[in-house]
Amino acid sequence: MLNSLQDGRYRIIAAIGGGGFGRIYVAEDTRRPGNPRCVVKHLQPASRELNFLELARRLFNTEAEILEQLGRHEQIPQLLAYFEENEEFYLVQEFIDGISLSDELVNNAKFDEAQVIVLLQDILSILVFVHAHNCIHRDIKPSNLIRRASDGKLVLIDFGAVKQIRQLPNNSGQSEMSVAIGTQGYMPNEQSGGKPRLNSDIYALGIVAIQAITGLRPSKLPEDPNTGEIVWRHQARVSNKLADIIDKMVRYDYRTRYQSATEVLQALQEITNPDLANKRYTWKQFYRSGLSIIGASWLITIALVLGVRELKLFQPLELAAYDRMMRLRFTTEFYQSLSYEEQANQNTDRNLLVVNVGDENISNDTINKLLIKLQSYKPSVIGLNLYKPQQKLVAFNREKNNQNNNIIGVCSLGSSSQPAILPPSLPIENIGFNDVLIDDDNIVRRSLLFANPDISKKCTTNYSFAALLATQFLQQKGLQANFTPKGEWKIGQVSIQPLNSNSGGYRRTPDARGYEIMLDYHSVSKVAQEVTVDEVLANRINPESVKDRIIIVGTSISKSNPGFYTPYSQRRRISGVELQAQAVSQILNAVTDNRPLLKIWSEYEQIAWISFWALAGGILSWPLRRFWVLFPSKVAILLVLLVTTFYIFTQSGWVPLIAPALALIITGWMVAGLRVYLNKHQLKIRTPRTSISRIQKQVGDSQLITVPPISILQGSGNTVLEGESRANQIARYTITCEQGQQLTLDLLEGDINIKVIDPDGITIATAITTAMNQTTQWQGLVSTRGDFILEVATINESHYSVNVSLQ
Repeated sequence: MLNSLQDGRYRIIAAIGGGGFGRIYVAEDTRRPGNPRCVVKHLQPASRELNFLELARRLFNTEAEILEQLGRHEQIPQLLAYFEENEEFYLVQEFIDGISLSDELVNNAKFDEAQVIVLLQDILSILVFVHAHNCIHRDIKPSNLIRRASDGKLVLIDFGAVKQIRQLPNNSGQSEMSVAIGTQGYMPNEQSGGKPRLNSDIYALGIVAIQAITGLRPSKLPEDPNTGEIVWRHQARVSNKLADIIDKMVRYDYRTRYQSATEVLQALQEITNPDLANKRYTWKQFYRSGLSIIGASWLITIALVLGVRELKLFQPLELAAYDRMMRLRFTTEFYQSLSYEEQANQNTDRNLLVVNVGDENISNDTINKLLIKLQSYKPSVIGLNLYKPQQKLVAFNREKNNQNNNIIGVCSLGSSSQPAILPPSLPIENIGFNDVLIDDDNIVRRSLLFANPDISKKCTTNYSFAALLATQFLQQKGLQANFTPKGEWKIGQVSIQPLNSNSGGYRRTPDARGYEIMLDYHSVSKVAQEVTVDEVLANRINPESVKDRIIIVGTSISKSNPGFYTPYSQRRRISGVELQAQAVSQILNAVTDNRPLLKIWSEYEQIAWISFWALAGGILSWPLRRFWVLFPSKVAILLVLLVTTFYIFTQSGWVPLIAPALALIITGWMVAGLRVYLNKHQLKIRTPRTSISRIQKQVGDSQLITVPPISILQGSGNTVLEGESRANQIARYTITCEQGQQLTLDLLEGDINIKVIDPDGITIATAITTAMNQTTQWQGLVSTRGDFILEVATINESHYSVNVSLQ
């Protein structure tokens, strides 16, 4: 083979040993200027049989494909060519000029702790790359580690044993067993059994480290007869922390070993940089983290939303949302029923009868005739929702316990715009006010049950018309009404909680003059059966429709009595007598049918509700890196908020909708905006001093101290790296890039060399240095997505400053 010319260009000049696939030679490339040296690996198949040759060809092509990928790393020899001649196979690789680690360890030479840490970090960084390509080296040993003369870095060679981790089926359909390739002493038990794993390489590297520390070859290291573990610590002078790491690298059971090279690097970092290991985040890192951005956005949003809420600016929108949910709830209930008639019958209160009085039938004589007729049918209580100041009602008997003292009249408390109205000639306990609470948008949503009127006014009753009717009716059923020590109105076992001035969507309601509740309208059409005065006087009604019921007499809608808007009615109004019937029905249903009244959360609960959705908006916006993604994501979470709020409403609860929706949106956009701003804003991050100096060991000039990569930038923005390092030190930084971004480096000061290494291990920029104190700049487009390594190597002890820009 010597002096032979392979593939017409590679002249064999020397044999340097055997590898995983055959002989290895040094050759010259006769087609390149200067005839540079290279390594030729020659495979001679043991058999020329067709099947065997095909298998060898397949293995050869597999190795070539893997080496082509792995050769992109700067510490792995590059594959220059591969070919087949005369049914023999050849690989041509980069020649590494240097000295092997086995030569450094001759005559039982020993490394100190600092040198071993550097050795481990250097090889582990290569293994991270190799294992990321789903490959195992399988033959890590000192003779396969070459210290390159040009830069002192260790290079991992002889990948003849590399195989992709896969099981190829044979002709019988079964999986072939992996071939046990490696070197005894450096090979763990699972690899000897033909089943290597990724951490088999970690085991081999651990053995190399033990050999470097103790000066003993693996065959000289004793094993524990009970556990099979290697006994070596008594032969070494290293810290317990480093010894523990190496022990875990060479565990007999692969399951208790480190599972990845990254784990070992992290463990070494706790030795070399305890400050960084114990304190994961500096305040600047925390400032750049999502926690601080989300927290700041959340606090600002809550203060803003709650402040605007107190100004009543959300009240019209909250009330409009309340009306919409009220109508939507009826629609949902309607479609759950069998028919419209059934739904209408369910919403008609059988305890009530409404008698409509027209403008032509409102005379005192007609009203007295009506009351006498109704009393003959033995109603439970009659409510006269008509203003009849000082009118004498002949159907009313003032004797106590007489069944004819069951007539309730009305008066009006009045307001700043409406005068008070005197009650009819009835005892004060038979008089209730019928004042209606109308919101700014002319819709009636609340009912005033009790008030503390001015005794100097014309209407001095404390009870509302509806409350008085419900109370008398229920007392006849044996249910007593009173007030609890907390001031809540209680009938039987049911407590009716009042509104406060800031309940639900209301803010500082000006006419909160007493005990108010929300009117939970139970019907779109009629809440009770209705008849007219003429029908009653002409005996055209069924007496059973009056007996033991609450009869409410009042005027229907007319020009003089236009009625009131409700959340249901929209453009259609309902009369005052229908409104009073709704309030009475609501109380009766709560007490007798256990239908819950509309509950409103406390102020603290509402603030917590708003705060929760604001925080959710910030948290869900943080992972999004594109503004256009915010819109559909916000629509999705707003739908969740809407469905949740409506579900609570169907369970008789009213929580704010507009305030949390706006808080959610504002927090989300604020988080996204702050993230973009901080990425573009220039921040200085000081590099921690290399902690290798803590070991207090002097390292030779031909060796470089390397610390694990530190992440400094992702997305887009500027960062200024500043640091002070010893001579012959390498600091590595990770920059997370997207394809198509522009990376710019400005070397401002420092006696250093800079390299940029892409995710595949290829050096794309090198020899960026300062000369004569002038700034050196490098720019380049990022061709692939991933983590790029910025490697800063100090030549002499100095302070350095590098501006990194990613756009």
